[in-house]
Amino acid sequence: MARIIGDYTGTTWEDFLVLPGMPPEDSDLTPEDVDLSSEICGVKLKLPFMTAAMRSVTGKDLALAAGKLGMMAVAPRGLTVDREVDIVKYVKDNAVEVGDIESEYDPTTVRDDDTLNTALQRARKTGHSNIPVVTRKSDFVGMFHYKPSRHDNMEPGTPITDIMKKYNGNGNMPVCRSGMGDEEIKRYMDENDLRMVPVIDEVGRLDRLVFKQRDDAYKVGAAVDTHPGWEKRAEKLIEAGADIIFIDTSDAHKKFAGDLLEKYKKLFSKGPPICGGNVVTPDGFQYLVDHGADAVKLGMGPGSICSTNDVLGVGAPPFWSLVEVANRRDEYARGGHYVPLIADGGIEGTSDIIVALSKGDFIMGGRLYVCFLESE
Repeated sequence: MARIIGDYTGTTWEDFLVLPGMPPEDSDLTPEDVDLSSEICGVKLKLPFMTAAMRSVTGKDLALAAGKLGMMAVAPRGLTVDREVDIVKYVKDNAVEVGDIESEYDPTTVRDDDTLNTALQRARKTGHSNIPVVTRKSDFVGMFHYKPSRHDNMEPGTPITDIMKKYNGNGNMPVCRSGMGDEEIKRYMDENDLRMVPVIDEVGRLDRLVFKQRDDAYKVGAAVDTHPGWEKRAEKLIEAGADIIFIDTSDAHKKFAGDLLEKYKKLFSKGPPICGGNVVTPDGFQYLVDHGADAVKLGMGPGSICSTNDVLGVGAPPFWSLVEVANRRDEYARGGHYVPLIADGGIEGTSDIIVALSKGDFIMGGRLYVCFLESE
């Protein structure tokens, strides 16, 4: 775990940087080789990122997009029970199981007379790393596989045909034909260990891209408040398939949060794990864990629309809080039980994420995701 250099009293994310280091001389690792897969209370995620349980951020579309990427969205408890349940069901009903395939009939493409610059713009805008290259008549001629560590440092004016993997129609690239059924395509992808394959029609035009789901993804969390009636909400969210239940209250170092945790464990002993929060002190962390929290969420005040500081005059600097609580977490873990920490609030960019993950296990954000088309 990261070691802090200097005093961290009263600090936030941007007050710190991670010291760079020299990789081993024989290392050929690139940023694409970094594995961010994580596990929280037995729930596997490809990325340690969560979207905030805010009505202005997390709805059905963002929850599905996050789940597809291997993140976890948290459905807001500020909605009616039925609307919150709909978010959870929407993710689960549209999930692609491991080993199954799905087709993209309108994939992002570039033309064979385009340059690398066009491909980079489309890759960054869409997040797609596999981009078919087609002619003006939609004839499939190759694939551009975006690798930031390589392509971001190349001359943007480089013709795409100079860097794409060319398709010559003579078996130099795995492709499927539009007349093949799903089971035949799945079998072909399994035999060739493919995650993605282009499908072309009888005259060589791109028909679609087919992807095989390799990861156990499409996870979604759901929040409950601490007011009377939370039990019924939790029951319906669990029935809908929520992977984790989150207590959503600004200050969970209170008796009502402890009572909720204990009651949840009795009512839903076979249900999903529950995350307690928010707290900002080691004692708050210990209180929630002692009452049954499987994970703990930290943060009080730093969020972009959090008014806890202004209204109540309570809270804590987020990085100071995370370091203090992480120390208690590590002490607790030496007894054989590790409780993950989620840093929630005030995280605005990639540098903040990296600093937060130096001590935390996961990060949760609202402002991070509200700019995306899929957000509410």
